[in-house]
Amino acid sequence: MNITLVPELEKFVQAQIESGAYKSESAVLNEALRLLCKHDNLRLERKKAMDAFIDEALDEAERGKFVSPEEME
Repeated sequence: MNITLVPELEKFVQAQIESGAYKSESAVLNEALRLLCKHDNLRLERKKAMDAFIDEALDEAERGKFVSPEEME
């Protein structure tokens, strides 16, 4: 695989290696992709939870279990 980075990201990768945080470009990119996967999984879990919450609220509203805006004041 051949990857081309924009200059600012290439500098960031090199800085990570120079700091001693990572031993190679591959190590930096592997960690970055691992974190991206984790972030994406969290986003999907939150979306599923929100969808379930909305579905439950709609079901309750259809059964007449809701509070009008006036009743909330």
